[in-house]
Parts: sequence; structure tokens; C-alpha cells
Amino acid sequence: MNQIHRILLLLPLAVSLASCQEDPIPKYKTAITVHAQDEHGRPINGANVEIVHNLFESTPGSVVNGKTAVTGDFTSAERSIWSINMACSREGFYPAKLTDYSISDDRIIKKQVTINITLKKITNPIALYAKQNDVPIPEKEKWIGFDLQECDWVKPYGKGTENDVAFFLENMMLDVPMSNGQSGADRIAEIKEFHDKNPQNKASYLEHRDEFFNLPKGTSTYEQAFAFRVHPWRGTLKMRIPSEKGGLIAEKVNYLLYSKSPSSDYVHLPVTEMRMPYHAPTTGYQAEYSWEKIPGQTLAAAPAEFGFFIKTRIKLDEKGNVISAHYAKFITNLEIDIRGRIKFTSYFNPTANDTNLEFDLKKNLFTDLKDLEKPYLP
Repeated sequence: MNQIHRILLLLPLAVSLASCQEDPIPKYKTAITVHAQDEHGRPINGANVEIVHNLFESTPGSVVNGKTAVTGDFTSAERSIWSINMACSREGFYPAKLTDYSISDDRIIKKQVTINITLKKITNPIALYAKQNDVPIPEKEKWIGFDLQECDWVKPYGKGTENDVAFFLENMMLDVPMSNGQSGADRIAEIKEFHDKNPQNKASYLEHRDEFFNLPKGTSTYEQAFAFRVHPWRGTLKMRIPSEKGGLIAEKVNYLLYSKSPSSDYVHLPVTEMRMPYHAPTTGYQAEYSWEKIPGQTLAAAPAEFGFFIKTRIKLDEKGNVISAHYAKFITNLEIDIRGRIKFTSYFNPTANDTNLEFDLKKNLFTDLKDLEKPYLP
């Protein structure tokens, strides 16, 4: 981990520490033991460990590197701040990283901490259609299909032809007091007065809604821009698999999440941990999943604490038995702006009946992706 990497990851922590009047660094040392294990709980010998005890000091003990013993353990004892970073890797395994990991209890930094971390083996990574999708929903109150091989809405909204997964949006604008006590009408009057005095700002105010919905510049009206930017919104997003006997599984139990990276905010700092199981299950799928968003959550991203397995493109024999299916996964929960935009990273296996979804990052079947469209997890 280089110095720029550490600074970017701990920038929020630096701001927090700067606002604290007490010395965040205790006089005593904290012994941090990292226990590396595989997905079966077996200790990993010879794993590389880096512990960032204190980003804000350049002393030899602020960052410590070492290797785990036959027991899977590595211990470093140094003066530490209350939130540390730790990275663990070994050849043949997917690496893992803990960011902003708290080692304090009631704001008192502990003297001894044990961290268990799982490294999953690299088994059989393959080529997949993989992409970070950040798209507006074309219409609301209507099921609209999305093609996971094209990563686009189905016609007439996009170039997709297969309805792999469909979305249904219901939302409404609320005319409630703003957070500063203003009503929506008062805020609109204030904005209009500002634009009358500063007409150059009016165009950019309208363009924000155009960009959100991927509309040509100048499409949004003044009233639409006010509704979009001034008022809070609430609503429900539903997701379903249209194929008969297809479905989706919200993978939570076996979801392995350590680091906050990579996402669109960390595209240059990838940590290629293997978060989900290698293979999609063949049974246990449900037809639909839904999210409800209330005011205060409109712009908030859903926490990336689970992903989805998807079974789609089902073909049946004359007796109604499944003879062919395609499998896919979403590597995180959806990020939802209930006004009408979603973000998710999808992986699609083009080979029928192949449940393997372990992605080879060097073999993306999409070859012309922009940086913010490229996935950074296997």
C-alpha cells in the first residue's frame, strides 16, 4: 500500500481526528494479531500482512509488514490510532483489506486486538460480461426489462433484446418543509429571485436534471427542475426475473465484505477480494425483490452489504422441466436514487447451465468500457 493510497482511504478519519482536542495517540502500544484463514477456516501460513497503526506519523512503527506463521497469525505491537487499516494477501488467493477498522471501545483504544480475516482461493476465473451500470429508469409505473449481456434496457428503451431482469419504479414528490424550515414554495421563490439576478446560473440548474436522466441538454423545464431538485421524494423500486422458473437470491449469509473499495470512488485503488461464492446456486430462487425509500434517503446509496445471484433465460421441456438457464450476479446491493436512477455491477455468464461466476478481471467480454464502467472485483 503506497502513501497516496493510505491518505485517500483515511481522509475522513483525518478530518475527524483534527476536530478532536484530545491526543488520539496513546502512550501505550496496541498488540494487533491478524489471523489469516481460508474459506474453510484453515490457517494460512506465509500470508503477507500490512498493518497501518498510525497514518499520521512517519516513525518505523507506524506501518508494519510481516508474514503469518503456521498458525495463520501475525502480531504487531505499536502505538495506534483508534481506527486502522490492514491488508492481507498471498499468492493463489484473493487479497483482502480492512479499512477504518475500529480498535477502540468507548473511545478508549484497546491494548490487544485479534482480527480474523478470510482469503478465498483463486480457483477457476473465467471470461464474463461484466460492467458497472449507472442508468436512469426510462419510465415509472411500468416493468422495464434489462439485458445483462448487452447491459442496456430492452428495446425500445435501449439495444437489449433479452429481458433478463426487470425493474418497476413507483415514486412521488413530497411538498414538505425543507430541512432549514422553509417550505418548498418558499425555496422555489428564493431560487427564482437568485436566477433573475444571475441568469447565467439558470441554465446549469436545468441541466442537472437533463444529465441525471441522460436527456439532451435543454430538455427539462423550469418546473421539472424545481420538482427534481427542491422537493424530497419517496417511492419503491421492485426487481424481478421475468423468466418462468427463473429468479434471484439476495446473497447475505456467504457475502464476504472487508474493504470499501473498489467502487466508483476508488477505481484507482482496487482491492480484488472475492465477495460472493464462486458458483450460483441452481435452486432456492425467489421471483421478486423490492426496496422502499423514504425522505432523507433520496440521494443516499444503499449499503453494499450483500449481492444477488440471478437465474434467467430459462428454457423448459414439454413437461415443464428446466433444461437450460443462464446465471448472473450483482456484486453489491443496488444504489438507488428514488427519483429514477440505479447503479449496480453485473456479471453475466453467456454459457448456458454454467453456474461459474468467478470473473477473470483480464478477460472481460466487454472490450470498450470506460473507466467508471469497468468492474474491479472478481
